[in-house]
Amino acid sequence: MKSTTHDLRGGTLAVLVSACMLLCALSPAIINWNEEGSDAEIINDGIDNDVFNYLALGDSMVNGFGLFGYYPNEEDNWNGFNMSAPNAFPAKLTEYLKGQLDSDVQLLQLAISAMRSAELRAILDPTFIGDEYTQDLINENSGAFNDTLEGLPEGYPQTIEGLRAYYADSVKAAELISYCFHYDFGYTLTQDVIMSFINDGYVEELDFSIYVDEEYLLVFEQISAMIAEYINGLLEEYGIDISGYSSMLDFVEGIIKGLAYVTLSYCVNFDKNMEAIYKLNPNVKVIVIDSYNTFKGMQMTVGDISIPLGDIYGFVLEISNIYSKYISK
Repeated sequence: MKSTTHDLRGGTLAVLVSACMLLCALSPAIINWNEEGSDAEIINDGIDNDVFNYLALGDSMVNGFGLFGYYPNEEDNWNGFNMSAPNAFPAKLTEYLKGQLDSDVQLLQLAISAMRSAELRAILDPTFIGDEYTQDLINENSGAFNDTLEGLPEGYPQTIEGLRAYYADSVKAAELISYCFHYDFGYTLTQDVIMSFINDGYVEELDFSIYVDEEYLLVFEQISAMIAEYINGLLEEYGIDISGYSSMLDFVEGIIKGLAYVTLSYCVNFDKNMEAIYKLNPNVKVIVIDSYNTFKGMQMTVGDISIPLGDIYGFVLEISNIYSKYISK
């Protein structure tokens, strides 16, 4: 349903979404983890064009991972796809909209756990291949998202093309979209850098530049230099000297390269995804929710050396948030 009569009060709505996000981030600690939440609701009945459609795009921070309702039963979850966990912010925002609008509101919950903005881009743009992680998730033969396909509503084939068609139709039908991705940053930092260091005692040589389009290579180097300058200044401020520790030097270098890559990737994919969304639906309202620092205050200690990971992580998140707010065209 397309209408120009709805007053969404964008500023107030954005504040409400942020508050809901904070509450939902804390909820797993407040509300006991429930792997088989009885309050679950599977919402894969398709798209109703006669109601106000709210589309949630993002990852596990959006779909309610760890909250009641994320697991409707022991069999069906589909990585959170088409799940409505009542304590997750999309469900709360849906209830708010129902109270504000003289219309029925349908939640199209398309946030998938472990999805990055790159995977959304690959869904919206079939010509985009992405990096190895994207190719691993979105793969017709053995992709990690293949069980997500089981959550597609009737009328859409359980294939990657069916998933693309459902996303495109959902974007076209939406009057409001929320866009929120955190896993862009968390995956590379935790898996490629931290876990590599913990498991192997060193960080494998990482060459993210092979996934950077030639037009962005200079920007990639500039972001790397900016992050390196910040980290070196931070270490100096904390009085941390790692010059005699080769493994720690490799670890910090891995952080710099990894975070430079995900920062550039997030910003480029943000532009590409917004372009694709507005091409499908020029009149839709989009609320972009800041990535927030889930590593805040975290220190990684090896021997007598502590690296302030939380501060470093927060720095690159701020770069990305500033880009999406003020710089992106």
